[in-house]
Amino acid sequence: HPGRLILNQNTVGLTLLPQQPGKPLRVSWSDSIAARQWRVDNRAVTGKAGIPYSVEIMGVLGEPVLVINGQLAADAAPDFWGLAVRDPAHYFLESFRRILEAEGIGVIKALVKDSSAEMVRSSDQGMGREVNNRFRSNVNNTEITNTQTTRELAAVESLPLALLLKEINQHSNNLYAEALLHQLETEVGSESSPKLGLVAVQQSLTELGVDPKSYSLADGSGLSRHNLASPFAIAQTLRLMAQTPLAQVYRESLATAEVSGTLRDRFRDTAALGKLQAKTGTLSGVSALSGYLDIPDYKTLVFSILVNQSDQSAATLLRAIDEIVLLLTRLGYC
Repeated sequence: HPGRLILNQNTVGLTLLPQQPGKPLRVSWSDSIAARQWRVDNRAVTGKAGIPYSVEIMGVLGEPVLVINGQLAADAAPDFWGLAVRDPAHYFLESFRRILEAEGIGVIKALVKDSSAEMVRSSDQGMGREVNNRFRSNVNNTEITNTQTTRELAAVESLPLALLLKEINQHSNNLYAEALLHQLETEVGSESSPKLGLVAVQQSLTELGVDPKSYSLADGSGLSRHNLASPFAIAQTLRLMAQTPLAQVYRESLATAEVSGTLRDRFRDTAALGKLQAKTGTLSGVSALSGYLDIPDYKTLVFSILVNQSDQSAATLLRAIDEIVLLLTRLGYC
């Protein structure tokens, strides 16, 4: 499935380097293959030493164009940007071709077939192109569709799911979350559809005992504004997961206060140190923290704090959430 091909997390680095004052900034890419997916309109210049930073990079809707504006001081450090690769499938194919050819393996044509959309990605010329399942070139249909005559030459085993969950939950890796949802699609149906993965997740949560009326899912990462979940739904999930054979694996996938992941720099020198395992969540106007809290003079507490539609800064919301958690650490039996 071309949409599931992931190489270098489907990102490419772009670095802007100052030159002599008045000269355009020099653009340097971390990967020349990915760089060919854009045309760069570089309007940014090098300013005098000490001027304020004012660089911005913008795309052009529907076009493979990056427009770079602003100024970077002559004495400034290189300015690094991470960009999402426009076409992950072509990027993967061309990179794979380069690796094979570097090892002396000739590549006549590289194909990836998406059985659900009946489309084929081809990299027989340069960056390749997207065409219908009936090629207009010299590729015949037998070559595309007859998978029974193909032979596996090599395979790469995935990391264990427990390690993938750690990456997702501890570091909020949205790309991995979406990839796992795509994998669920193929596990539950013969045809790929994002809805199949979401249905599988809902079925699992229902079997676990989570109220299906307390949430609504739209994607795997949680970035969609169409995702809806109540604190009750999240707390219920945490509590019920703690009663399953996978309780330890699940809890260890979460970030730990002042130890790992997105909580490494939070709750320093507090009673929550090492006793809080939780998942953070941040969007514009939204901050969340949900997880488990071991309280010395009490039992393990499940909690979920969601702040929504706030006009306060993210820093202000984080401080408020942290104060609530620290208040919970003082719980004890009467």
